[in-house]
Parts: sequence; structure tokens; C-alpha cells
Amino acid sequence: MANELNFYGDLTQTGLTVVARVYDSSGVQEGGDVDCFETGSLAIYVGNMPSLAAGQYGVRFFSGSTLLSQGVINWDGTQEYDLIGAADVSSLATAAAVAAIPTTDNVADLAPVLNAIAALNDLSVADVEGSNLAKEASLTALATAVGLIPTTDNVADIAPVLTAISGLNDVTPAEVRAAFNDADFQDKNTEAEIHAWLDTYANKDNWKATATTVDLTPVLNAISGLNDPTAQQIYDLFTTGTNEDAFKADTSGLSVDLTPVTTAIAALNDISVADIEASSVLAKEATLTALAAAVALIPTDVGTVDLTPVLNAISALNDVTAAEVRVAFNAADFQDKNTEAEVHAWLNSYANKDDWKADVTSVPTAAENADELLNRTICN
Repeated sequence: MANELNFYGDLTQTGLTVVARVYDSSGVQEGGDVDCFETGSLAIYVGNMPSLAAGQYGVRFFSGSTLLSQGVINWDGTQEYDLIGAADVSSLATAAAVAAIPTTDNVADLAPVLNAIAALNDLSVADVEGSNLAKEASLTALATAVGLIPTTDNVADIAPVLTAISGLNDVTPAEVRAAFNDADFQDKNTEAEIHAWLDTYANKDNWKATATTVDLTPVLNAISGLNDPTAQQIYDLFTTGTNEDAFKADTSGLSVDLTPVTTAIAALNDISVADIEASSVLAKEATLTALAAAVALIPTDVGTVDLTPVLNAISALNDVTAAEVRVAFNAADFQDKNTEAEVHAWLNSYANKDDWKADVTSVPTAAENADELLNRTICN
């Protein structure tokens, strides 16, 4: 292009010698003076923009040292462009045209940006009034319905009131945030914060019902008549008749395999008296018999008694713990015996406990041993 530098003078300024000077944003002149030639005798002077990089430049027109005019030119490197919107944007009217925007030579693909802008909600007053925020209309309907409550014979028909109440919008904080796009509203998360924010609304009086006095007695009576069931009432409802059957699982098609149970029972130890007598842990009778035999072998022909065999027999006795007895026994009434005293008491109740005692009929008593030793000492 050419003739981008234009000075439109007064008709009295015809016949001048005019030059244009181009300046960058720091006020430095770019290139030399540009000669501007008059078109006819109309005082219109035009010149060519020098070869410069894209940017915004200041332009001044001089006649000698006299400043005639000045302005700004927006330059894309090859031609002037208008920031106000004089550029031809007809090619952006369709999605196909947007998709055809070049993405090379540092020219950005604006399709995602344009799509995002198109998707933004452009809310109007009509949008808000048609949304879940239309409280004023609902309150007006409620006030109208209350005013229509018949009071004949002091009996109030509150059906219109209940209908109006049911028609009120139950707006949640999330719905309010979705309907409003106010920057200072974005951090309101609780009912108290929303109430405080709405209370600062300049036109909040427009949301109020009319100032007409409303007798809310029928409404309060209706609210007080609402069911407030107790836990017992709910329980009775579920357990009355066959109501609870509806909540039971259908087990008619279930089958239980008791094989693992019967196998485990069969694996339990069925201990008999013979098993106990044959046990190396519980064989008290055998060790007591060995003790009696050892005692019988104690020499009594000298004044000194060698107790080594007795001590060996005692050390050979089984020192049975309560845990060992529980392992050997599997009686249901023995499972809770944990101390030696409890075990002794339980064993003492055993009907055949005498079978466990050692046979000491051949063992001399202490008196007999003392008498024998005394006689032997006297004889010697």
C-alpha cells in the first residue's frame, strides 16, 4: 500500500511544502522526513509510510518549522490497521472460517478462545427473573393466596397457602452461585454469608412482599400440624403386621453346606479315661507308683538314709500346667479353669478320683518308720 500518511488542511493551506515525521513510542524519529504531496488544490497532503516493524507510531506534519497537525498510526508491518473495528471481519462469521485461521508465522489460532467466549453465560435481568431466583414472583403469589384465605365460620382453608408455599423455589448456595456471576459473591459458601451478601443488595426491597399485614395463623397452624414422627413411631410402623417383611432378604433359595462344620466337629478330640491314663502328661498314677517303689527301696539297715532315689522319683513327676490340662481335656465345664486352685477343685469333683491315687498300703507310716529306726539304734 501507499499514501498511509494523510494531512487534511484548511483550504487556505493549499500550495504548502509539507513533510511528515514518524516517531516511535519513546519519541525517537524513525527514518527521515517523508515528503507529502498535495492532491490538486484541496490542501490534502499524502505520503508513504516508511518500512518499519509492526507497532503504533506517532506522526507529525510540518510546513517548514510550523507544526500543522499530529496523530497516531497503527502499523502491522505492511499496512495500517484500525483498532476501533474498521477491519473486515466477515470471514469470521462461520465456524469453517474460524477453523481456517492460519497457525503459522506466529499468527494464533483463536478458535478455542472464540468458542469459550461464545459459551459464556450472558445473563440479563430476564434470565435471573426466569431462573430459580424468582423469589419476588413466588412471594407475591403467596401474599395473594394468603389474602384469599376464607374465614367463614372461623374455619380457614389453607389449601391456596400450601400451594403457594410448595411453589416457592428452594434455592441452594450452588444454584445462587450458578445464577450470579458477581466477583465478590464467589467466596460465599454458607447460608449466613449469602444472607449477609444479599442484605447489602441496593434493591433488596424489591424482593420483599407488600407491606399489607398478613395473618399467618393458618400457615403456622398448618406447619404445627405437620407430622413430627418419633423413633418409636417409625419403629412401630416398620414392625406392624407384615410391614417388616418387605425389608427382609429372600433366603428361600439359599442352601447351607454344613460339611465344614461337621468335619470340624469330627476332628475334635474325644478323650476318654483310658486316653488320660495313657497320656505322658497326665500319667500321675504311674509316677506315684514309681515313687512308692523307690521309697520301698530306701535302705533301713543303717542309721543314715539315702534319699537320692526319692528325690529322683520326685523330679521325674510331671509338672502339669492348667494349659496342658485344658489341651488334654475337652470337657465343656472345664474350659474356664485357669488357675491351679480351680483345676484342683474341678479334679476333686471327679467321681472316680480314687482311681488316680497311688497304692501306699505297703508304705510304712511315719510312726512305723520312727519306731523301726529307734529299735535298730537301740539294737546296735
